[in-house]
Amino acid sequence: MFTVACYVLLGLLASAQGPKQPEALAPTPDEQDRNLLAQFRIGTGGPELLGRLKNQVGDPQAMARARALIPLLGNEDFEIREKASRNLAGLGSTVLEVLRENSNHPDAEIARRVRDARESIEETQSSQVMGAIIRQLTREKVPGTVEALMQLSEARGDPEWINLVERPLGRLASESIVALEKAATSATPRVRWLAGKALCQTPEGKAIARRLLKDPDHLVRWRVALALGRSGDESASLPVLVQELHLANQVAGFEMEDWLHQVAGESGPAPLPWPGTAGGRAERQKAWEEWLGRRPMAKTMPNRTLTVLLDEGIVRMLDGQNQPIWELKNIAFPLDVEYLPGGRILVAEHGANRVTIRSSRNEVIWERTIEMPLAAQRTGRGTILITTAELILEVDGAGTEVARFNPDGRLGNGGTSIMKAQMLPGGELGLVTQRRELGEDAKFVRLDSDWREVGRLGVHVGTSGGRIDWQANGNVLVPELDKNRVVEYDPAGKELWIADAELPVFAIRTPKGTTLMTSRSDAGAKEVDKKGATIWNYKGESRVTRAIRLP
Repeated sequence: MFTVACYVLLGLLASAQGPKQPEALAPTPDEQDRNLLAQFRIGTGGPELLGRLKNQVGDPQAMARARALIPLLGNEDFEIREKASRNLAGLGSTVLEVLRENSNHPDAEIARRVRDARESIEETQSSQVMGAIIRQLTREKVPGTVEALMQLSEARGDPEWINLVERPLGRLASESIVALEKAATSATPRVRWLAGKALCQTPEGKAIARRLLKDPDHLVRWRVALALGRSGDESASLPVLVQELHLANQVAGFEMEDWLHQVAGESGPAPLPWPGTAGGRAERQKAWEEWLGRRPMAKTMPNRTLTVLLDEGIVRMLDGQNQPIWELKNIAFPLDVEYLPGGRILVAEHGANRVTIRSSRNEVIWERTIEMPLAAQRTGRGTILITTAELILEVDGAGTEVARFNPDGRLGNGGTSIMKAQMLPGGELGLVTQRRELGEDAKFVRLDSDWREVGRLGVHVGTSGGRIDWQANGNVLVPELDKNRVVEYDPAGKELWIADAELPVFAIRTPKGTTLMTSRSDAGAKEVDKKGATIWNYKGESRVTRAIRLP
């Protein structure tokens, strides 16, 4: 680990070759799903997939059928044994209990086939396979899909499952108003708020979702209120969210305050750690009630630039005249930073093995321990995305894992490490990867919002840590360190824009379309226009490795 950290520090993770032509990506994301299903001998027809989804729910009839099939696994006729094996595996997870009971059957042939069926079923319950099944059903808009997802959600509420079903439910919302309205009356709170969040995707659905703001369950009220707010219905959501704060746990308080700070900008209450006592939560609610009562205009300060002086461990905010507004000191090797509304700063503290959110007074208001983080980003749904060399992890306000991406398991290349990453507002993920043997296989890989590969391009990236600036159309801005330039490439590898830069390690487009870049040398940070002419620069007392212009 120390070796890797040294390479990050020295910026020596350089690929050996310049940009290449895009690699042929044979299967599309939808084809990847179908290939995965075929690998497990799962068909792509709607009835079969829907049946497999429904089989996740306990079914006494299926268990009885499984018990009847067990003896046939030892039949003298090979074809009968094979057919019984296929039928048993096709019954799904609802019969796993029966299979576990018979895993050590005295008949060796039966025991072997039972274990094979059990392993096959357990493999098909992985998040990748279940995701492929749900996406295929969603694409084909198979009738009954919403009802099956909601039925399963009565039994499953783990973060992995919620992550699998939330987006498909939203995609099916416009065709499934009736089914979602029925689910919004379920006896299970989790089903009600999942339905409410999906309903917020359509104007007709929002009217139904608003009824859930008066739901008897706190969890339903705040989750639906937050979904309404994010969909643009602030007038309905704001009063409810503020009134729910005194009941909020760490996850709820984190997400609700995060959105409230987005609405309030710099005019809201000072950011603080979420309180663990009822009294503290009541005080926090009172502060937001006072803000809501007067609802001042959100304060903004133009032309601010967030900078990082890596060697000094300083994160500094500059005004339009390059004067410090505030600074955070003694930050352990901050490889990535993001300014969050409300005067909060998200920092990937590589040297301290943690990601923190700090106030501008340098108070830690949230923390998640993780080994050697390279980047940290707030997502559009209020979670935190953390990048390390080994994986990408999405966590909620309590630091609990919501989703993960492992490049070795998903990109098909053993020994692949991540150098940089950036998520777009729609959930699409772009990352720079390379083989762990230094100097080999640097790639810019694009993933869709379900984190399936849609394209890759050879790139000439010279350092690890932080983000890679890219757009939904696939264009990517690459700092080419040893070529002393920054280049924008399209998905085909064509150079669209080039600017000279001394040993660049970071480049990002500003809201105005100009480009900020920083250097591994002491050249500081500079901003260039579309012609590459310098229109702003800043030199600190040591290397400036990040410079981000705030809107």
